[in-house]
Amino acid sequence: MKIMKYAATAATVAGLWISGGYGLTDRELLVLRGIAAGRTNQAIANDLAFSLSTIRNDTTEIFRKLGVPGRRAAAAKARDVGLVEGA
Repeated sequence: MKIMKYAATAATVAGLWISGGYGLTDRELLVLRGIAAGRTNQAIANDLAFSLSTIRNDTTEIFRKLGVPGRRAAAAKARDVGLVEGA
């Protein structure tokens, strides 16, 4: 069920990222959504059925592509530019 929760908005989020020019993959978009929701890497890995190592690598790439130092900054930037829902 949790996979569907993330996947349900993947197409919308992906379209926004493409127009934003950040070059994130579909999986990175899903991981970013989990980060913005406050999920740990392990929880995101469990939700999306990927290994923890894969999610760690995705997280590092997300930070690099967004030009941010960490999770809070990535979540804030994603919210600020309208890539994920939230205040």
